[in-house]
Amino acid sequence: MLVTDSPLLLQENRSLREALRQTQQQAQVLRAKQAHSVLDSLPPLAVIKRPTDVAADCPLTELSRRAARLHKELNDFYVSARVVDISKRKPGERPLLEKNSPMNQLIQRKNRENLITQEFEALSVRFSFVADD
Repeated sequence: MLVTDSPLLLQENRSLREALRQTQQQAQVLRAKQAHSVLDSLPPLAVIKRPTDVAADCPLTELSRRAARLHKELNDFYVSARVVDISKRKPGERPLLEKNSPMNQLIQRKNRENLITQEFEALSVRFSFVADD
């Protein structure tokens, strides 16, 4: 035996769903108006203009570029983890070329880390000399 709802009950369900949708939409509109009024009441942001009288060959400008480049390189180095590639090796076999060995990959990564550290130290010394001037 199949049980069916009465048409009156189905109509009431549809009208209640529609009323709920309209109520939610009105609540969204009111929240948006409230957010706009809060944003409108805030003072405008002050835009700081970059100085244009600084010389392009200023040592501080060059140092800040080097620092930004070093920061990007550090992020690339430490965020992108590298896994030693042993997918092309068979157990017990030595690699044909030394550059393909897992140990060489680790040595290359350590050398790059040392170079970044040396560049950082040189840059920090250079900043301290510029700051003393």
